[in-house]
Amino acid sequence: MSVGPKIIDASVKKRMKTALKDIQSGKFAKGWVAEYKGGYKRYKALLKQGEQHGIEKVGARLRA
Repeated sequence: MSVGPKIIDASVKKRMKTALKDIQSGKFAKGWVAEYKGGYKRYKALLKQGEQHGIEKVGARLRA
């Protein structure tokens, strides 16, 4: 309650509205289809990047 407004401010809301417009217009779907046809190169890179995040390392240690 006390920290949220410091993080989710007007600039975040503006970017979220932009993302929603991309979804509603079909721009997001067209980009995803292009990603699919291109072999998921960007998607795979993002997954690999996420696997290297510190929280994943901590999670692996906790699960062990």
